[in-house]
Amino acid sequence: MIGAVELTSEAGITYRQLHYWVRKGYVFPENRDEADGSGVPFEFSDHEAAIIRLMGLMCEHGHRPAEASWVARTAVDNKSVEVRIRDGFWVHLPAEMVHYGKKFKNRVDTV
Repeated sequence: MIGAVELTSEAGITYRQLHYWVRKGYVFPENRDEADGSGVPFEFSDHEAAIIRLMGLMCEHGHRPAEASWVARTAVDNKSVEVRIRDGFWVHLPAEMVHYGKKFKNRVDTV
């Protein structure tokens, strides 16, 4: 489990962005029922944290959160480093991020 403060720092996003992603259903904290609006910070599984890290990186490179969520979840769930997002467009992800990698500073290449 990882807390929201540490995760936002690692993913390069703000707590406000993370909270928005939770509200939109892009990511799922383990303690959503007790944390939402109560002053209790969100906590995330390693699986969900990997998705958030990928989303942060993809959004930093211009992808919209909805698309980033789908690509990140697909990549992490399938342990895939390439995800087709549209006809002729693939996202190539760093392998260490897809396999629940912790800290990273890498890039996302869209071919």
